[in-house]
Amino acid sequence: SYIMQLYSGLLRFEKELQPVGDIAERWEISSDRTTYTFFLREDVVFHNGKKVTAYDVQYSWERACDPKTGSPVAQTYLGDIVGVNEKLAGQADTISGVKVLNDYTLEVTIDSPRNYFLAKLTYPTTYVVDEDSVKKGSTWWKNPNGTGPFKLKSWDYGNTLILERNERYYGRVASL
Repeated sequence: SYIMQLYSGLLRFEKELQPVGDIAERWEISSDRTTYTFFLREDVVFHNGKKVTAYDVQYSWERACDPKTGSPVAQTYLGDIVGVNEKLAGQADTISGVKVLNDYTLEVTIDSPRNYFLAKLTYPTTYVVDEDSVKKGSTWWKNPNGTGPFKLKSWDYGNTLILERNERYYGRVASL
């Protein structure tokens, strides 16, 4: 559950368990219900202050679907997107159904209409990760640079995990 405090994605569930915008400010769905255009908030930054863009979302999803990552749930949550199965199988370098239109606009094409597609985008597998952090090596996750309402303050693996509020959080900053 702490992952959901450190990171965020395009969508989240609200109290009534309906998907609502998180990093995505709004979205449009094509008339055939297979193409989603997400318009991202421009005030979202990683904990270190680096702006989050549509390229970060694309990178995060392609990383989740990279066979080297070995995600046991990427197919479940992203598998409706055109090209995900090819990426998971190592037959493609990119996900063909994910296109960055500009820094703050992402187009996602799914293989057929699915009423539950937006709900899938609330799952942590779809959260945005910082490519620069990941490139630092296999233990990058021990020093997370997320976008969520909290940052990692300290971690004594197996004993304590202490989070502190993220003053740069784009939503409602946690109270003291």
